Amino acid sequence: MNSVSLSGRLSTNVTVNQAGSTKVAWFRIAVNRNYAKKGEKPVTDFLEVKAFGTTADFAANYLEKGKAIELMGSVEVDAYTPKGGTEKVERTFIRADKINFAIGNSAGSTGKKPDAAPVSAPVSAPASAPAYEAAPGEGAPFAAPNFDDLPFGDDDDLPFGG
Repeated sequence: MNSVSLSGRLSTNVTVNQAGSTKVAWFRIAVNRNYAKKGEKPVTDFLEVKAFGTTADFAANYLEKGKAIELMGSVEVDAYTPKGGTEKVERTFIRADKINFAIGNSAGSTGKKPDAAPVSAPVSAPASAPAYEAAPGEGAPFAAPNFDDLPFGDDDDLPFGG
C-alpha cells in the first residue's frame, strides 16, 4: 500500500502551473523525523509535494512559507529525459490528495492569503457565557459550558459510588 501521512511546515511558497486543463501546485514541506540520537535534535527532511486540481487550488490560495500543515497522499516518481540529455532522470515526490491546516499556525490566523476568499466567519461566544483567554499560540478564546444548568437528578440514584 502506498500511503503517506505527514505533518510539517512549508519551507517554500507554492508554485502553480497548468498541465493541460489541470492545475498543478508544487511546494516543499519540512518534516522532523520521529527519532534522534541521544543529546541531538531530530533531523529535518525537506520533501517535495505536488497537488492537483482542487487540492492545488487550496494550496495556491491558502498556503505560504512557514504555514503548518498536515497532508495525506502517496509517494510517486516522475521519470523523464531532460532536453538534450540521454539519460533518464527520476524525481521522487509526495502527491498530496488531502491538505489540512495544522495546530501551530499563528494565533488569530485565518489561514488565507490577503487576496483569497474567506474560509469561514469567526465564531464568538454568547454574551452570557464566561470567556477564557487562550494560551499564547493556542487560537481564539472559547466559552466554557455551565454544567450547573444541566438537568441531572441527585447522585443518590446512581448504581455506583458512595
